[in-house]
Amino acid sequence: LPDLSAEDLAGKVSQGLTLEADADLLSTLGSAAPSLQFYFRFYSYGCVAALLLCVSSVMMAVNKPNIRRRHAASPLAPMRLSLQLALGGVLLALLVWAVMSGVGIGMFGQGADRETLVMLAANALCYALVCLSLAFMFSYLIKSNNVQSAVANLVTISLSFLSGVFVPVELLGEGIRRLSIFLPTYWYVRTVDLLDPGMTPSPAASAAFFEGLLIQAGFAAAFLALSLLLARRKSQSIA
Repeated sequence: LPDLSAEDLAGKVSQGLTLEADADLLSTLGSAAPSLQFYFRFYSYGCVAALLLCVSSVMMAVNKPNIRRRHAASPLAPMRLSLQLALGGVLLALLVWAVMSGVGIGMFGQGADRETLVMLAANALCYALVCLSLAFMFSYLIKSNNVQSAVANLVTISLSFLSGVFVPVELLGEGIRRLSIFLPTYWYVRTVDLLDPGMTPSPAASAAFFEGLLIQAGFAAAFLALSLLLARRKSQSIA
């Protein structure tokens, strides 16, 4: 509006200020103990970031060509080495799960239903195993520390945003909601939202809880299969 005078412009601004708009408030969390649900929502971000950075750091060192050649020339069997790496990853995932879940329950779990706390912790443990298998998969694709940081940031932020950690999926577009069901974090967050810490889980919530665990286990198995495929290809590429 470059041709308007100052008086006309001021009049239009005043007219615009008189307009009103209707807004609908949407809450996806129960009224009881919402802080615990918020904490376990954001647990997914910290869990995948911690495991992806830790596992990829170890695997980058193990997968260096000279290190792999030394292992090939040593009496250590490849299967034994793989089992040791897998066991170390599982112990790391258990440590991350125990610390992060313990902090959340200790800070926000007062007065919450005990059965719901157990289900929240079990859901977090299942997601930690998903993150572990995802970290092993990406560890065979990461070549340097710079790429490691970029991949860790991209994966954690993308999973969190598209799956409803930062913004509830109900507020996202239809296309993003359809995409999010193909991500493991979506099913983790969906399971968290179904469990109200202030109430004993209903039969429907319990059934949806086990459904979420099974789907997350399927994602973990798929990532693990891809990790084994990438590991085999990398071992064949080392002369």
